[in-house]
Amino acid sequence: MLGTNLVRLDLKAILATTDYKTQYHQSDLRMVSMFLWEQGKFKRFIQLIEKGEKNGYQSYFEAAMEMPVERVLPLWQSCLRAVAADERQIMRLPPSTILDDERAFRTFKVLHELKVAPLTTTTNAVSSDK
Repeated sequence: MLGTNLVRLDLKAILATTDYKTQYHQSDLRMVSMFLWEQGKFKRFIQLIEKGEKNGYQSYFEAAMEMPVERVLPLWQSCLRAVAADERQIMRLPPSTILDDERAFRTFKVLHELKVAPLTTTTNAVSSDK
């Protein structure tokens, strides 16, 4: 199970912690990474860290989102509710899968009833190298 506390994950506390081994599980940090990806901000997040630039924000996360964490919280909660709503489908997926080609992916997608956005530069989660 994803856990009954999923929708209560405290984004501010996750971002504030420096003790990743004990206080927060890696899955909480992965949720933050997936959130950035779904918002189309993951690549920007990595680039800001590489450059050491926070652009006036308190964290790289806020800089990537281009807003303070307080303004991100409604988006975060919406993301968590969507994941919780899809828990049964998510748990049916294998932990890891490598597919040989697009045909195998299409079969996998149908088998697992996946909703997948096309991978183009207009997809929110995929950005160009500009």
